[in-house]
Amino acid sequence: MAVRSLIPLTLREPARGGSWGPEVVQMSGLDVLRASIDRRLPDAPVTKLAGLRLSEVGLGSASAWMPASPWWQSGAGVFLAGSLAFAADMPLGCAVLSGAPPGVGMTTSELSVNILRAGNHQVPNHHRSGTADPRNEVAWVI
Repeated sequence: MAVRSLIPLTLREPARGGSWGPEVVQMSGLDVLRASIDRRLPDAPVTKLAGLRLSEVGLGSASAWMPASPWWQSGAGVFLAGSLAFAADMPLGCAVLSGAPPGVGMTTSELSVNILRAGNHQVPNHHRSGTADPRNEVAWVI
């Protein structure tokens, strides 16, 4: 019996979106987020991939939206917790970043989602808001 060898296949495609220049390090977190909303900065790759985009930002708060594409649904036509977590992570992180001074970055590290009722395709866009309070606790609402 002949043994077939597998040939590795790697597809490389350039990232969609852009990277921010060194001038961003001189901006406060709130200024960076406002520049992103005003489209004075290139879109992040996640915006090109999923349509996830900031819609509002203030000190300690942020909102984002993305199209409720069937791409994010299960076979039964509902949006699973992972889809909602993906959409919620941006405004949560941005709510925290909005209070950062120039030269400071951040990332989210933990997120949990509790489903009260399944979402479906009849909702045209997912809209998520994040709020950071003075005790550094973050919450989001649908």
